[in-house]
Amino acid sequence: MARDILTGKTFQKQNILGTSVVDSSNVTVLRLQMDQVMAFQDILNRQTSRIKEQEIQFNDQRSLLNVALISLALLVVLSLWLAYYYTMIRRRNAELDHKNKAIENQKEQLQNQNHQIREMNKEVQRATQAKLSFFTNISHEFRTPLTLIQAPVNEVFSSQDIDKIPSVKNNLLLVRQNSDRLLRLINQLMDFRKMDAGKLKLNISEVNLHQLIEEIYNAFIPLARQKNIDFSFDCPSTNRIIHLDVDKIDKVLFNILSNAFKFTPQNGSIRINVSPIDDTKIKIAVADSGPGVPKEKKEKIFKPFYQQDEHRSAGTGIGLSLSKGFIDLHKGEIVVADNTPTGSIFTIILPDNKDLQATNNLKTAPDIFAQPVIDEVNKDENSDDFFPDTGQPKPNLLIVEDDEQLKSYLLQLLSSDYFIETASNGKAALSLLEKKQADLVLTDLMMPEMDGTELTGHLKNNIETSHIPVVMLTAKAGMEQKTEGIETGADAYIEKPFDPKYLKVRIKKLIELRRTLRSHYQQNIGNFYSDETNDHTPSIDQKFLSKLHSTLEKWYTDPDFSVEKMSEIVGLSRIHLYRKMKALTNYTPSEYINKFRLHKGMQRLRNEKGNISGIALDVGFTSPAYFTKKFREEFGKTPSEAIEE
Repeated sequence: MARDILTGKTFQKQNILGTSVVDSSNVTVLRLQMDQVMAFQDILNRQTSRIKEQEIQFNDQRSLLNVALISLALLVVLSLWLAYYYTMIRRRNAELDHKNKAIENQKEQLQNQNHQIREMNKEVQRATQAKLSFFTNISHEFRTPLTLIQAPVNEVFSSQDIDKIPSVKNNLLLVRQNSDRLLRLINQLMDFRKMDAGKLKLNISEVNLHQLIEEIYNAFIPLARQKNIDFSFDCPSTNRIIHLDVDKIDKVLFNILSNAFKFTPQNGSIRINVSPIDDTKIKIAVADSGPGVPKEKKEKIFKPFYQQDEHRSAGTGIGLSLSKGFIDLHKGEIVVADNTPTGSIFTIILPDNKDLQATNNLKTAPDIFAQPVIDEVNKDENSDDFFPDTGQPKPNLLIVEDDEQLKSYLLQLLSSDYFIETASNGKAALSLLEKKQADLVLTDLMMPEMDGTELTGHLKNNIETSHIPVVMLTAKAGMEQKTEGIETGADAYIEKPFDPKYLKVRIKKLIELRRTLRSHYQQNIGNFYSDETNDHTPSIDQKFLSKLHSTLEKWYTDPDFSVEKMSEIVGLSRIHLYRKMKALTNYTPSEYINKFRLHKGMQRLRNEKGNISGIALDVGFTSPAYFTKKFREEFGKTPSEAIEE
């Protein structure tokens, strides 16, 4: 009703209120009730507040629960995803492990295959090297029988009687020409082996190009006449100097010309033309009228072992390959083109390799490598007696050679001029030299048990044998082998096949040199030992002579100084001291001691003009009369006459 009144609604005037009358009888009760009601109201309010708080708390908790549930749901989903992902990872890991195992297996297989390939490659390389070494060694071995062919043939050609039998001369000329051809083929194989191993080097020298090619041209003129070939050489500049390896360019031109003559028919033509390109380059062209080279094969002919099918029986297939290698070393070019109307033109472009002279030049060793001077050989070749009769016995020569035929030939060649002993290897030679003396050792390089290089090292590093000249014969023609031989101490290095006249002259000159040194020592007793600059005396001999001199300087005044004492001081047995001093001075130790004392006495007499008896005693003689006798024998005059001079 109150609401209706307030809101302006209609209401009844007469209303029975749901209240009781308040009077004195019930006021207290009503008040208590009211207080009670207010208390309950207050409680209700507090309860309402708590309910609201609980409601808020409930809402918060519900929100938290919702968040927790959502989070839990997310966790469950995440856990499920993680479980799925983990499962997938494990599956992938398993797949990867499987793949890795497969890869490892494949890798292991590849490694095994790679190892097998490497082993096969090594086997191929070993087989290739074995083949090349085999052919190299065979080629070296060819030089010994070639020596036994060429040396006797050259000896026969040097005989004046050969002209009386033209048929024999022609046959021997055929033998010599083909042995020379075989030697060139062997040298080609050696050069090819070195080029394949990367060991081929240039020996640059300054040459007149016109003279070099003209010499090669002249060598082919007889063949041109034989085949009636028009052979010409054109070189406008006759004074052009160029730096190149003469030996290798000679081989290149010889090979190209040999091919040209081989394939050019009778009545054909071959022309050599040399022309300058500029100040630093030269062009050499060799044109022939042969069948020519097909276009598709022009590049192939410079490859090793390549031969045209129609010419397979005409060569080895390494000549042009080797020629290209030689030209490449010179930083040049070699090409082939068609000639008109038929044939081929081989063109070589050669630069002046002056700059290479300082870097690639293998310095030629002393004249131990050189061939003999022709005049010197010719001067000695007509001498019937290599060592004229001077009252000296023939020299003793030790030949160390394992090839019995070559050994027999050397015996036949040298026995008229020397007393000869022989041995089959270096070890046997050393044993022989312990018992007998030798004026020179002629040894082969390649021998069983102990080769020539090792033998030479033993001889030159042993004071008992260091004075013996060594001449080394070898089929190994490389500069490396020559250098190794000379570094070991060989006095001469001669390639097989050798010229018999050159060998004889070389041996003779070395023995003459040794005799000259011996004469020098005899004439200069007491003052030549300190000469360390003597190039002809090995250092080990210089040291021996120096020690001998210093020993005599210290002890010559002692009359009791004996050969035994000198032997003990210099460190040689009496027999070896005897051999050493006889070889170097041609005097026995006892003779040398006396001569040393006599020369010291001569110096004293000239310088001091003193008492002869006192000087005789001072220089180690116990008897002045014996001193005077020996003095007269040595100098051809008495001590008194020496003082008066």
